[in-house]
Amino acid sequence: MSVTQAPERTATGARGTSARAAAMWPVRLAWAALAVNVAVVLWGAYVRQSQSGAGCGSKWPLCNGVVVPHGTWHTLVEFTHRASSGIAVMMVVAVAIAAFVSTPKRNLARWGAGFAALFMFNEALLGALLVLLKKVAMDQSVGRAVYLCTHSANTLLLLGALACTAYWLTFPAEAQWADYRRGPWGPPVVALLLTLVTAATGAIAALGDTLFPATSLQQAWAQDFAANAHYALRLRVFHPISATLLAVYVLWMLVKFRPGADGLVRRFIFVTLSLLGLQYALGLADVLLLAPLWLQLLHLFGADLFWIALILLVVRTQARLRAA
Repeated sequence: MSVTQAPERTATGARGTSARAAAMWPVRLAWAALAVNVAVVLWGAYVRQSQSGAGCGSKWPLCNGVVVPHGTWHTLVEFTHRASSGIAVMMVVAVAIAAFVSTPKRNLARWGAGFAALFMFNEALLGALLVLLKKVAMDQSVGRAVYLCTHSANTLLLLGALACTAYWLTFPAEAQWADYRRGPWGPPVVALLLTLVTAATGAIAALGDTLFPATSLQQAWAQDFAANAHYALRLRVFHPISATLLAVYVLWMLVKFRPGADGLVRRFIFVTLSLLGLQYALGLADVLLLAPLWLQLLHLFGADLFWIALILLVVRTQARLRAA
């Protein structure tokens, strides 16, 4: 009897393994797309900070009018960013297709993937306009700051949509509208909006550091309060102010609502607060070391990770916040 059933059990086990592998590939694809987009964001920041935005001229999507350009280091940097952005676009489209194929109707993963595709389209459009309107390199116009702030907000929304999609694909039981239709959405929404504002002020501060690099703390201080100071220098003081408001509000929110003792929630809280503390340390180092390029990139990387952790924390705890 056992001899005859062994092949059946083996076939059943093989089918089960194959089914699990088929169910996991959209999950892995979504998390991979999130990681790739974070990398593309960091490279885009390097493009701006190294003043390579005009490396491909005013042509888009071709670089200097050709598919594979030859030129300076700035050309290579900008071309690499465009090529990696193209890969990111294809991955987001693949995630959207995978979410719609592998989930039932009204599943939140479909909505997350759909919004990710929308924000990805906006990302490409904003990047193209920055080049076509020449809001790159040493451009000091107010329009450039507006574009950077809009670009920053859209980038975070893209990363947030991808993070939600990956989470709902990982935990399909929590991807139902009924779990999020009610509850105190006010506090987490305010926390997310404060994060967007902090990111926008950070983009302006980084622009000021790029356009007007200081050689000493005394010079940096004098730049901010000079009578003829550029708007990017005058406004960068709002970045630490908004960051402080964000930190206080997030701490208040976590203390007031006290999410349940779920193990994953506790890990999200630990990661979120750790990244918040790390961002303060990096911000202080940014000031003391006069914002070197590598530190600006590390600061931006920490900001993206904090945003993703906060998004996942909000999604995971919403049912518990509603109960409280």
